[in-house]
Amino acid sequence: MNDSADVDSPTSSYINVALNRLVCLILFSIFIIPSTLLALYICYWICRLDELRTRLTNHSIIFIFIIGLIQETCEMPFLLAFLRSGRVPFETYRFCKFWIAFNYSLNTSLLFLNAHLSVDRYLFIIHPNILNKYKTWIHYAPMATFTLIAIIYSCSAVLFYPCEEHFSYVDQLCGGSCYQLEAAIGTFDVIFTVYMPLSCIIFFNVLLCMRVMLQRRRMRQKNVWKKNVGMLGQLLSVSAIHTIVWLPVTIVLVLAATSERPSDLLIELQTSFVLINIIYLSVLGNPVVCVFALPEIKQKMRLLIDNRRRRMMSDTKQNAIHPMTTNRAVIMMR
Repeated sequence: MNDSADVDSPTSSYINVALNRLVCLILFSIFIIPSTLLALYICYWICRLDELRTRLTNHSIIFIFIIGLIQETCEMPFLLAFLRSGRVPFETYRFCKFWIAFNYSLNTSLLFLNAHLSVDRYLFIIHPNILNKYKTWIHYAPMATFTLIAIIYSCSAVLFYPCEEHFSYVDQLCGGSCYQLEAAIGTFDVIFTVYMPLSCIIFFNVLLCMRVMLQRRRMRQKNVWKKNVGMLGQLLSVSAIHTIVWLPVTIVLVLAATSERPSDLLIELQTSFVLINIIYLSVLGNPVVCVFALPEIKQKMRLLIDNRRRRMMSDTKQNAIHPMTTNRAVIMMR
């Protein structure tokens, strides 16, 4: 392995990579400030509200929020620097290794945690007795286990797999890791880190929606319909954003893998990292989703908006009364 890297990248005939980089830079620069401020607001209330941290249904969502916050605060500056200049921020072999391992670990962790959230929420609504009885093994342990598996697997594959790296400092994530080009480990990697968790998310979300709708009458008789629909909405809000941004990548990978002769467009989509930028939308949108998924945060946000609205209405009334008082005083003086 060499510290030198290829500085030239192939010119795309289908995708305008420079335009894509400019559009992403503008969008990410606009949304990163409100996203960060909202994330800090959520962190404040997570630290302040004991009931938010102790509620069992909030644990997975808070864990997903923390992983997303780490990615937003630690990796987004590298991405913005690359999008601004068109080159990797630190053109060294070690930095490329670090950036790739960091990105892969967090993305895999988010997918695994979303898959766990889907199963966990299904048990909360359909089989609450089983979850309460074995919550240590079904609820708490998987969150830590899946995160550790994602980090250990991604870091081991990037840092220790025996292949020769050829990094490109003009490509996002330095062009990716060399192990993904190996047929066996590359195929396993896509199935294990993308297909499996994404399939689990979609399956349990669809299954839970069907079960809730089919058991609507019985749930209404037990007065749990509104509560379960609320928990279902929380799950869908968190899972939907990650599913939507990962589906384009997944579809391209499936089409490329099942085609005997993949088109040039498919090959360019795989190698240009155009679709990878879409995934960062879920990182920036993660705080917004968590506001709706955490009832305590949503209530605080609603109170904040209501108080702000009342102040604006009060100021408007005072401004309307003040000219009338002034006019009356002028008339009396005359």
